[in-house]
Amino acid sequence: MMKIAPSECPVCHTKHDGASDEFGKTEHPPLPGDATMCCDCGSFSVFEADLIRRTPTAAEQAALNADARVRLSRVAFAIWKKQQQHH
Repeated sequence: MMKIAPSECPVCHTKHDGASDEFGKTEHPPLPGDATMCCDCGSFSVFEADLIRRTPTAAEQAALNADARVRLSRVAFAIWKKQQQHH
């Protein structure tokens, strides 16, 4: 996980100070416009120029919904969250 300036999820307001790509790699910092998934609630947000997270626009949300990686991430998150409830 790469350390970045703290910001919060626009949905659940969990504070985050790290980021990685969908494979857990951290070679490159997130760029403005990159999407990110909250590891607490599973919602997707988009990084602004200052790397603060914001709610996706309607067009960005449509693109996220059409992305197979996003759909797979949502399923994986739901399974992980369910497993956490049983521990």
